[in-house]
Amino acid sequence: ARAMLLRPSDLPGFQRQPSAGGDPHLTCSGLDESDLTVTGDAESARWSASVVFVTSSSTVYATRADAATSWRRGTSAAGMRCLREELAREFARQGARVASLRRLAIPSLAQRSAAYRLRLTATVQGQTVPLTLDFVILMHGRALSALIVGTALTQPDRAAEVRLARVLAA
Repeated sequence: ARAMLLRPSDLPGFQRQPSAGGDPHLTCSGLDESDLTVTGDAESARWSASVVFVTSSSTVYATRADAATSWRRGTSAAGMRCLREELAREFARQGARVASLRRLAIPSLAQRSAAYRLRLTATVQGQTVPLTLDFVILMHGRALSALIVGTALTQPDRAAEVRLARVLAA
């Protein structure tokens, strides 16, 4: 699982950021994986450059069937609804509001590839600030990997995202 993560050499000009604590634990039934067997799980450091941050994660399942089941659940309409609700709750605790979550076009980079954009708004020092989180999810064999690119004030650079997703796919 660790071998699938982004490395410092993949992100020239980015600086490693201290951990902000645990990621939100998604507990909704649409994304429940208690019946699946995970044999490896890893998350990269968070890297930032100006108003952009990047991180990656990977999960290796015991079987291809488990990986395919996870993929189907996570990319289904019910899974996306669940994700939106969970993220809305989590970001509300941090003072941000989810504006939208939609699927994005992405080249086929692995056996299965999907991308999503989450748009948020937050109030910082009395100003409303737009935030964007792009998620690229790849499945190959028993493994799922994810790339998350977040930006404030600007849109993520799609060409750079695809380049980093290709690194994960490799």
